[in-house]
Amino acid sequence: MPQEGAVSRPVAGEVSSLRLIQDAFSTLVIAPGWRAEFWPGVGHLLKHELETQTGTEERGDLNATPRVLRRELLRHRLHAVVEEMGALLCRTALSTNIRERLDFSCALLDADGQLISSAPHIPVHLGALGECVRSVMARLPMEVGDTVVTNHPAYGGSHLPDITLITPVHDAAGQRIGFVANRAHHAEIGGMAPGSMPTAARCLEEEGVVIEPMKLIAAGESCFAAMEAHFRGATHPSRQVADNLADLHAQLAANQLGLRRL
Repeated sequence: MPQEGAVSRPVAGEVSSLRLIQDAFSTLVIAPGWRAEFWPGVGHLLKHELETQTGTEERGDLNATPRVLRRELLRHRLHAVVEEMGALLCRTALSTNIRERLDFSCALLDADGQLISSAPHIPVHLGALGECVRSVMARLPMEVGDTVVTNHPAYGGSHLPDITLITPVHDAAGQRIGFVANRAHHAEIGGMAPGSMPTAARCLEEEGVVIEPMKLIAAGESCFAAMEAHFRGATHPSRQVADNLADLHAQLAANQLGLRRL
C-alpha cells in the first residue's frame, strides 16, 4: 500500500485510491472510492467520488446516495420522531412515574403492527407494543382521526397502571401506512389498594380500572367524557381521575406529534 510521510506529503492537490497518509500524530487511510484533498495548515478534506461525479445540484437526491446510507438516514429520521415523542410526553405528563422515573415508551409500527422504530425507553414496553397493536387491530377497526386506549393484559398490556395509546397513520389518499404508540405508567389506576398492585387481589378488577380497547378519539372527536366515566364507574375506581386524564392528554399529545412528523 503506498505511503506518504509528513515530509513527502503533497502540499496541494488530491490523493485517490487506497493509500496511507501518516504524520507524527495520526494515520489516515484513504479507502477506494474516496479522494483526499490536502489543505495546508488545516488538514485533509475527504470526498466520496460519487459526490464529485454528481455535482452540487444532485447532492440532495437520495436516489444518488448509497443504499446503506439511505437506510441509515431513514433509521435516524424515524428514531428522531420517537425520541421527540418521548421528550414531549415527559415534559407534559403530570404523574411522577412519567416525569421523573421515565416509566414510558414510544414507538413507530408499520401498517401490520410490526415494530420498526423505538427510542431507548423501557424494554418490557417496547417488546409488547407490537403485540398490543396487532391485538387491538383485530378487535377494533381504527380509521383516520382515531386514537385507541387500553391497559388490558389480554391485548398485549402488562400491569394495569401501564396505559397504551395507539394512533393510526394514514397517507393523503387515506391509506393506512403505520401506527404511532406509547405506553406510560400512571401512578394511580384504582384497585383495592393505592398503587394498583394489591397482594390480596383475586381477579383483574381488584387490581384497578380495566380498560378494554376503546376509542379515546373517534374521527377527530374527543371521547374523554366516556373515559372519565369509565375511570369513575369501575368496581374499584381510580382515586386520582384528574391525574389520569392529564396523563392521557400528555400521551395523546405525544402521538399527535409523531403523527405530524410522519
